Amino acid sequence: MSNIASLKKAIKEYPPKQSTPWLTNSHSVNFVICLGAGPWRFTRRRSIQLRAIKLLKGKDLSEVTLFGKNFYDINHKKFNFYPLEWQNKFLAKMIIYLKKNNMTFNELCEKSIKKKTKFYIYKALEIKNHVKTISLFCRDSLKVESFPMDRHVKNILKKYKLPINEKIMIKLSKKINVDPRMISYGFVSSKIDKGNPDWTRKNDKSNSR
Repeated sequence: MSNIASLKKAIKEYPPKQSTPWLTNSHSVNFVICLGAGPWRFTRRRSIQLRAIKLLKGKDLSEVTLFGKNFYDINHKKFNFYPLEWQNKFLAKMIIYLKKNNMTFNELCEKSIKKKTKFYIYKALEIKNHVKTISLFCRDSLKVESFPMDRHVKNILKKYKLPINEKIMIKLSKKINVDPRMISYGFVSSKIDKGNPDWTRKNDKSNSR
């Protein structure tokens, strides 16, 4: 069976869906929220995301200092903004990129939206392959072509013998004229009761997307 036929079969069982709004109006806040969407259960994930929001203090990422107690320094030493080092590294890379290029994060995001691509975000972070949390940000904050893949999505792809490759899945989705963002969300939403907390309503603990 071809990949196209397999994908058509998969979306019959797991219909594409529009992602439910769950982020704020600020791309900088959304970025730290999405970076906090790590491998934890709902309550733990929410507490990590809330801490990141508080540490950001409403700033654009370009305004964040590289030195100090809570932020990654230019020598890439460890710090405690997030529990996992890879999260801290991505945050640091973005901050350093913005400062070196004398631009705000909002400007970088608006450029990505205008060009309808995640390329500029991935370039800033020196990403060559898929990173779920960054792809999630591109899908739900920038609303550009992306195909976030957590373990649930990957299991469905394996079930239908589809490639676990974001670039290929985006191309396949476009070939059947379905938004890849909707396919990936349809896959994941069919497998989970709670995803990320809803940050559109002032951190209401009862809400989830």
